[in-house]
Amino acid sequence: MTNDFYELDQIVKTKFRDVNYVNSGDVSKANTNTEEEHPNCTKNTRHYVKEFCNRTSIHGLNYLGEGGRPFLERIWWIVIIVVALYFCISQILQTYDKWINSPVIVTFATTQTPIWSIPFPAITICPEVKSKKNLFNYTDIYLKKENDEELTEREKMEFEYMSMVCSTDKQLLNETLNTTTEEALDFLKSVAPDLSDIMYGVKWKGTIYDDEELEDLFSPILTSEGVCYTFNIMDRSEVFTKNVSQYKDFFSTNGKLSEWSVESGYSETAGIEAYPKRTFVAGVKGGLSLTFYVHDDDLDYICGDSLQGFKITLHHPAEIPRVKQKYFRLPLDQSIVASIKPNMMTTSEDLVSYKPEDRQCYFSSEKSLKYFNIYNQQNCLLECLTDFCLDYCGCVGFQMPRENSTPVCSAVKVECTEQAKANFLVSEVAYKIQHSRKSKNDNSHEKSASDKCNCLPSCTSLDFDVETSQSNWEWKKYLEVMSQTSKWDETRELNT
Repeated sequence: MTNDFYELDQIVKTKFRDVNYVNSGDVSKANTNTEEEHPNCTKNTRHYVKEFCNRTSIHGLNYLGEGGRPFLERIWWIVIIVVALYFCISQILQTYDKWINSPVIVTFATTQTPIWSIPFPAITICPEVKSKKNLFNYTDIYLKKENDEELTEREKMEFEYMSMVCSTDKQLLNETLNTTTEEALDFLKSVAPDLSDIMYGVKWKGTIYDDEELEDLFSPILTSEGVCYTFNIMDRSEVFTKNVSQYKDFFSTNGKLSEWSVESGYSETAGIEAYPKRTFVAGVKGGLSLTFYVHDDDLDYICGDSLQGFKITLHHPAEIPRVKQKYFRLPLDQSIVASIKPNMMTTSEDLVSYKPEDRQCYFSSEKSLKYFNIYNQQNCLLECLTDFCLDYCGCVGFQMPRENSTPVCSAVKVECTEQAKANFLVSEVAYKIQHSRKSKNDNSHEKSASDKCNCLPSCTSLDFDVETSQSNWEWKKYLEVMSQTSKWDETRELNT
């Protein structure tokens, strides 16, 4: 009993050891003193900070509020905590800045895409021979001009027309003729080599097509190289808007409409022979095989850069070919194998809610163009370049998309259009360099011509990389040997 009373006494003393007892006569006085000693804001703050440091689970803070710690030790822990906060905040700011500048992460697809789910690339072929000499001899007229010989008015005009695709000294041109008409395009088409003049023995997926079937495979188009021919391109009614001026049957696929789009792929009803054409087998057997030839009499070493052969461009079926920017050459007497590697970029639908400037791409429904029904970055840049060229030169190149009322530049203005292209590219590069030195929110600097068009990439895009290998083609020796056989047919001899 005594021990229990002793333990109770100790508990009471422990619980109430900090309590001050006053008699009843001093109650009012004690209350008055308590009100006078009420802690101010500074004391409350110190109390709460000390309480937080004592009770927090963050390592290091409890040493700041714990009583009995030396002053130097508290300083040490303050330094450690400040340094840790500095590095943490720096990492957070770096991550935030990365998210602001590139919120979209590009990763490789976890599943492979079948080769038949994407179209075979469009192939544009531009011969270096711009005219058949029996129809127009550019070199002959050029030499007459250089030697100040007399020319007829027709020869002068045709020389102006052909100079639109040939590199001609500006001093030989009529400087008063700044624009041209559709008659110039009629002339370029009439003297250009036909499909049957430059190729034979076309083979697609193992099937050989004769000369009569070539027009069903290839569509004539106008490029900066003149009249070219394209395989597997989409019809002009699907690529261009209705207000774009079209030249005759150029850029037409003879009624073959597309059953494919970049974002949706081929339709569920698309069959094996769907358009644009696709292959089902990788390698040469599933590709396109072409044999070209050129008549010796048609070779011209004045028009162009004196190189003979063909320029070949691979591109998206809904994209306008950039023959002067992206191509590979096919020289004469050479055999070339082109290995195609498609690159397809897709974007998750979860990013639709993001602004295009944040994800750095456009979905097909987000941006419309004036000249094109289908948005992609190259079409957007071409449209922007066309408008820039119109402002800079007062006319556009004959190969550029345009409205019926837009003036077409003549040969003397070709130099101006090339300068406009150069200025357009320089302004774009200069803007990007300047923009990289300033903060994202600083809009005080002048925007480039291309940036005003806001030509971001398409969120779903398809591009083709090409690797080529070539070797000598000893076709003459082959013909010599084959001509010695008893079954040799002389009509099969190549006219090259």
